[in-house]
Amino acid sequence: MPCHRFLILAIIAAAFIAPAQEIPTSPEIVKYSHEQADALIREVIDQKFPPVLVDRLAVLLINRPAEVVPRLADYVRAQYGLPLAEREERSIGTASSLVAYAGDETALRAVEELIVLDRERFTPLVQSTLNNAQSWRNPYEVAYRALEIGTAAVRAEVEGWVQSRTDSWVSQRYWAAAMVERYPSGLTDSVLENDPLVVMLEPKAREVTKTRLREEAVRVREQKRQ
Repeated sequence: MPCHRFLILAIIAAAFIAPAQEIPTSPEIVKYSHEQADALIREVIDQKFPPVLVDRLAVLLINRPAEVVPRLADYVRAQYGLPLAEREERSIGTASSLVAYAGDETALRAVEELIVLDRERFTPLVQSTLNNAQSWRNPYEVAYRALEIGTAAVRAEVEGWVQSRTDSWVSQRYWAAAMVERYPSGLTDSVLENDPLVVMLEPKAREVTKTRLREEAVRVREQKRQ
């Protein structure tokens, strides 16, 4: 009996230990081959977005958005092709949130396509994409790009996002850094008056913001020279 008990405990321990050894690390996921990445995406979708697999997919997503975002958008579109009663609503929510999580131009283009499917549900993802962008890149660079490629619905969300961040010094620093790259000749009165994001602000906020942007741009240039 003691031997049997030991054998049973050993089997149980092995069942818990073995899977832990097979969990890929983030660097390993980033280096996945195209076939491995495709297999992970399919597994996540087939298993209806379990959290443990979503976490792995998120690693791949933020490092290789061009591979993952279109597949997630395709999944959502396929779900919307089904009768309402047959849709996996939780999975749709997770997939669309992951699209926005990428926080780049690829995500914006995908969100724009999803808005066509369901304007009320997916329009807020524009601002989510811009918010998420700050984790991986300069969100204002993404915002400028959104104005260049986006529809009226996207531009309206960008406007709301810009207006909501006028009191944030952190946001002003990101914005100034994006402007320094966008306008290498400097933030002249003409530049600021015609900047497509600045013109979205209310007149009072616009003047205060322009002053802050000039100040922050000076700091950005000084840091670049160091």
